[in-house]
Amino acid sequence: MAEVVDQKRGTATVVFTDLVGSTGLRSRLGENRADDLRRRHDEALAAVTATRGGVVVKSMGDGILATFGSAADGVEAAIGFQQAVVVL
Repeated sequence: MAEVVDQKRGTATVVFTDLVGSTGLRSRLGENRADDLRRRHDEALAAVTATRGGVVVKSMGDGILATFGSAADGVEAAIGFQQAVVVL
């Protein structure tokens, strides 16, 4: 018999990000500068996620997977992601 897991029911919004052209960028910048940029990218996205009440579920090297309690929070976070990475 399968174990029953206590689950919350409701709507969750999942947002994936991708740093487009990250392989080429890594080639142009070099390993150290690319790693620094990725770290700042991830920190900026994590900060935006937290301000919208979301959770970073997974970092995928050149992007993140984050969840939010509502579609509005997910959309506002996506806009915040775009604004945050412009200044990197």
